[in-house]
Amino acid sequence: MIKYEDECAKLFTKLKTNWSIFKITATAVSFVDLVTAKCNKELEFTQFLITALFSLPPESDDIAWLSNQIINNLKLLETNCPIQISDWDAIIMKAIKYGLVEENPEYGFIRVLRKLVKKANIDKSILSKTFELLAGYSQFTNIMLNRAAKQIQKEEVLRLIETLVKKEPSIMALSHVPLFLCSYNASLSVVDQIILRILFHYEDNSIPMSNYRPYLWGSFAISHYQVKNHLISKTLNSFPSTTEVLSYIPLKRLKETISCFPINRPLNIKDQKIVLYTTKDSKDPSQMFDPAFFLPMISSLLATEAPLSIEKFSRNGCLSMVLACLSSYDCLMRKAAYHVLTLLRSHLFCRRAENLFWDHFSSWVAQGIQDLHLKPPPQLSMIQALFLGRMVLAMANHEKGIETTCCKILLARPAARLSHIPEFKTFLTTYSEHKDKNSSQALVF
Repeated sequence: MIKYEDECAKLFTKLKTNWSIFKITATAVSFVDLVTAKCNKELEFTQFLITALFSLPPESDDIAWLSNQIINNLKLLETNCPIQISDWDAIIMKAIKYGLVEENPEYGFIRVLRKLVKKANIDKSILSKTFELLAGYSQFTNIMLNRAAKQIQKEEVLRLIETLVKKEPSIMALSHVPLFLCSYNASLSVVDQIILRILFHYEDNSIPMSNYRPYLWGSFAISHYQVKNHLISKTLNSFPSTTEVLSYIPLKRLKETISCFPINRPLNIKDQKIVLYTTKDSKDPSQMFDPAFFLPMISSLLATEAPLSIEKFSRNGCLSMVLACLSSYDCLMRKAAYHVLTLLRSHLFCRRAENLFWDHFSSWVAQGIQDLHLKPPPQLSMIQALFLGRMVLAMANHEKGIETTCCKILLARPAARLSHIPEFKTFLTTYSEHKDKNSSQALVF
């Protein structure tokens, strides 16, 4: 075995002295890769491959397979390995230039740069410069804010940003937050999951995210932040009202989310792997609200003393979404949902005379959950949570045929009977009378 390794080392030494005549082909690279694995020369060979990759023209057919080979090699190396790169500036500029170009972008360069940042022992000044060059590139803002932009391009840019800020936290600044909020759509798409994870990193590194409460997102944030550069003075005109923020939340998106609620989605997603959410009925994850953002956002709204329109809160699906979160498998998600319900009850108590109906509903649900004698924080089944959420929408929006049934269920007992939901059959029958047979599955949403 030792002799075999010595032979591999001698062969690699010969190749190393003749890199200039080494022909880069998939077969040749695979062979040398096996040789280097036997003589512990993976690092040196990977350095050569990186140099070879960034010397290729962007239209080369070799970029795809060679970048994948380099990425696979980098995965095998230890973190903070001493990779020697002679010209970091050239690599960074080429990766950004061809990764962010509008027509026919080449992602091989930027993917390798990201893996290099993650694995190599790089000087802080190089990391800071990479971030500055990326953020200063002419197409950067357009990629971040344009909804019609290539999502894979935006994903690659965001993954590079996340790697940079994790590697060098000093890069983070409060002034970056508005751009991330403007480019965020509060959905379960891959791009939005990455943005939310980046925002978590900023918060964990003592960036005062509370300066931007209540949190706005997407086009609403763009409209808000284009008027003011940054939130400096906390005046009444600096922040949108609670009613204004609630009006930004589309009922249709909440219905899409609740009807196919992501029960495995954790509240703390800082180190959570990106999940590709797919459903049997092919719901678009970009049209589903992310509960990991929704609950903190709603909590920040209700934590203020600003008056809350409980009718609007219930009518646009917010209360139904909070109730759906009670079925989450994640303990922190359920705790957050119960916290929001507690804040809601304090708002109801402050204006109890105006909200007697919803105050009764809140007490009815709370007593019903308590009667289940579940381990805290209680986890409802999905059907229980959906049943309660559907009741809220029916009563808040005065849906004909079903509103009366819901009110009868609410007033029949002082507490919700959630252990068996005996009213469920009545609920289904009443709803089906007003829909044709093919739409009876639309019971929940």
